[in-house]
Amino acid sequence: MYKGYDFFYTIGSSHTAAGGLSPNTIYNEYLPCYQEIMAKDLLSLQEPMNSYSFSWSKRLSNIIGIPVVNEARGGASTTRSVRKTYEFVEKHIGEKFFVVFEVTEPESRTEIFLTENQEHCALNIGWKDKHVYAALEATPSDELTAPNNHGIFLEYFQRHIDVENLRDKNERDVLGLYSFLKNNNIPVKLMIVDPDFLGLNRKRFFDKNDIISLNQGHGHIHYWAHNLIVEEPNKGFLKNIDYTQERFGPIWYEIPGRSDDGHPGYFAHRKYAEELRVWLDNHLEPME
Repeated sequence: MYKGYDFFYTIGSSHTAAGGLSPNTIYNEYLPCYQEIMAKDLLSLQEPMNSYSFSWSKRLSNIIGIPVVNEARGGASTTRSVRKTYEFVEKHIGEKFFVVFEVTEPESRTEIFLTENQEHCALNIGWKDKHVYAALEATPSDELTAPNNHGIFLEYFQRHIDVENLRDKNERDVLGLYSFLKNNNIPVKLMIVDPDFLGLNRKRFFDKNDIISLNQGHGHIHYWAHNLIVEEPNKGFLKNIDYTQERFGPIWYEIPGRSDDGHPGYFAHRKYAEELRVWLDNHLEPME
């Protein structure tokens, strides 16, 4: 038990789902470089392994000694995260848990419900001059694969949604969920990807102690990890890598030359969990 809580719940996008850190990447790309460093760490992780095994949430779970329920998905939106959090809380109201909620890109992702297969579909949206130019299906919000309806999605968004509208809706939805959780005495901590998310008129409704801010100056793991980079790539970058020392940053930085993936890396997820634990020690109120 940690501060009186039995478990915690988290949700978000690939940054919370440890996107890019599949077992294949870990064992075929990371381990050949960092075998001595990683061997003991990998043995401590429980089977079966998937990307969630290497996520900051699983690391935090191990550190504070309570389970985590992680419903993050690659390509997912704040729209999906709000919906899934409501669904989870409605099933678990009265239990002892807290929430770490990742607020994803407020203008480039959403989801819609497809009546033909009764499934929510995640969409990545492209904007040009505040108008939609692409509405591409990302990973489905849940388990089913949505049909290819790109033209239908594009027409729908061109007719009904603009960038300010979508951003405003996401802000109101997050505020509504935040208020719902607070009113039901469920602590929630926000990992916000966009520093400008929540305009000045709405920031006053949020307790600053509920907005994650770590030692690197940013609370969202994506920007936090990129702030860990200590040298920029150059011609000699790949020639002097010391793999007896851990490297912290995006995947491409931790295993240079073996990947170009910009998601937070293996060591970054672990370090983020360590710093988040310190932050929670100071900002998470004990369960009454």
